[in-house]
Amino acid sequence: IWDFGAGILSKDYYAFETFDEFKAKNIQPMGAGPFVFVENLPDQYCTLARNDNYYDGKAKLDGIIIKIVPEETKIAAVNAGDIHFAQVTANIDNYNAIVQAENADVQKYIGNGYNVIGLNHASPKLSDVRVRQALAYGLNRQQFIDNEYKGLAQVCHAPISPLSWAFPGIDKMNKYEYNPEKANQLLDEAGWVKGSDGIRAKDGVKLSLTWTAYTEVAWPQNLLALATDQWRQLGVEIKSELLDFNSVAEKVFDEHDFELFNIG
Repeated sequence: IWDFGAGILSKDYYAFETFDEFKAKNIQPMGAGPFVFVENLPDQYCTLARNDNYYDGKAKLDGIIIKIVPEETKIAAVNAGDIHFAQVTANIDNYNAIVQAENADVQKYIGNGYNVIGLNHASPKLSDVRVRQALAYGLNRQQFIDNEYKGLAQVCHAPISPLSWAFPGIDKMNKYEYNPEKANQLLDEAGWVKGSDGIRAKDGVKLSLTWTAYTEVAWPQNLLALATDQWRQLGVEIKSELLDFNSVAEKVFDEHDFELFNIG
């Protein structure tokens, strides 16, 4: 239902005869918030000024300039005083660079973003819930997070942030903590038997899965490497398919042509 909401809009300002007229207002928006739109230069900045008629009183800031700053120069811009607030990628190098500069107040918080592994339930190899559970038990996600994010992330137990009202509560879910013994037990129960090459098979079909990953950032391939090693110990073979992000999204969401994939 959220997608149908547009806030409080002026009936007179947004009146239109054709939908194109209405869409044209996107570059000159008017709402009812504490700031009003002034100017927008695409890929450069957007300027807002204080709304002196705001129903809940005037804001304490005269205005806000939202600048488009490349990720690789954000920290330098903060240190130089060019920008006053920035959200930078959560990694230990960025954190150390900001802390060592000693001119910024660094705040760590749980975000609403998450990175996931997607499994195709329609695949005959993954249709049995015990196989999917075995893969979860057989992957040390905490180890990956410790290595990749150095304390700046946490294991995701649901596709919803703990900050959200919709988070079911940590006490109501199975955390799937690393347990290779349990993983092997589930695969045995599901009828997948290890062969002489160490790879499990069932009805003449090997438990060999293709993982589709994108290459623009490092974490998908690092996670793929860890999973390939740890799942190989369970008797599950992983083959990698490395593509750009858009190609992964097309294969997964448009074509539904995948067995495993990762996305964030």
